[in-house]
This record gives sequence, structure tokens and C-alpha cells, in this order.
Amino acid sequence: SGYFSSLTVLGQILGCYIISASAQGLALIDQHAAHERIAFENLRAQLDAGKVARQNLLIPQAVALSAGEMLLVEQKKLALEQIGFALEPFGPGAYAITAVPALLPEGDYSQLVRQMVAELADVDTSTKLRQHLEDRLATMACHSVIRAHRKLELPEMYALLGDLDRIEFATQCPHGRPVLIEFSRDDLEKMFKRVV
Repeated sequence: SGYFSSLTVLGQILGCYIISASAQGLALIDQHAAHERIAFENLRAQLDAGKVARQNLLIPQAVALSAGEMLLVEQKKLALEQIGFALEPFGPGAYAITAVPALLPEGDYSQLVRQMVAELADVDTSTKLRQHLEDRLATMACHSVIRAHRKLELPEMYALLGDLDRIEFATQCPHGRPVLIEFSRDDLEKMFKRVV
């Protein structure tokens, strides 16, 4: 069992942070950043396996595009498919989104697809494509996670910690924000001026 699984959860504050006791002292976990990191690593593993899990939409969503965007979608269709989107031509000036990454919550995906296409526009080499796809996965991970201010039950908090132990780079979200901040006994004693 890893570091996160060894923590003892004491509770949750402000609907955002899990407070836990560690062997060293106190550990605070940003649940949003943690969920984001887990979602990102799951997506990255799926990308490595050559298949991002996706769900077909019962009702395809039309996305209206300019002539330039239409051309870009045509050029980047394969890259979009790699990260879990399926698009079909839908009359002049539009595409229908027929499938999306399974991780994404239900909603209007047209804006996200438009954003993905724009961000992939300047990618010309395959090495740059990999980095860009990872950046897109980070965006999707952000869209997919439980928003802050959600009360988690104790089993959910422990499940989250267990998930963090199963991934690499668990201490940062995909955008580089910390998932965990730890206060050692020394830190706490200095804060309370018990030691200088």
C-alpha cells in the first residue's frame, strides 16, 4: 500500500479539501486536483493503449463550423478520434458529434470540440501531436471531474486516496497545481510557536 492509502481521513472542509493524519503530521488533499489527476492518468493510459473509451450519443449534436474550421476538422479528425470523439459530416458547414470520451459528463460538447480543433490547428509533427493530445486530455480531465464544493462520504474519500496510489505523479494535477500539502510535526510546532 502506498502513501495515500496510509493516511487516516479526519474529514472534509469547505467542500474542497480532505484533511487527514499522516505518519509525519497533517496532510491536506485538494479533492478537485486529485480527481483531475486520476482522470488524466486514466485517459493517458487509454491513449497509450490506442483507444480512449467513448460513449455513443443517442442524439448526435450538430456543431456549426466556419469553412476554415470545416477544413481543420477534416485534417484533425484522426487526432480527435484518438482522444475519443467521433464526428460525421452533417450538411454544409456542420459536423455531427456522434460519440464523446466516456469520461465526460453529459452536456453540450460543441464548444469543447471547437476548442479542441482550434488547439490542434498548429500541430504539424507527430511528436508535437502527442504533447498536444496530452494537453487536450488535461482539458477533458478538468471538464470531467467533480466540481469543488461537493460533500464526499468517508468511503469516497478513502477510494480517492486509493486511486491516487495507483497512478504516477499523484502529487500534482495535470496543470501543475498541488494535490497534497503536508505539514510535519516541526511545521505545526513552528506555527504554534512551540519551537523557534
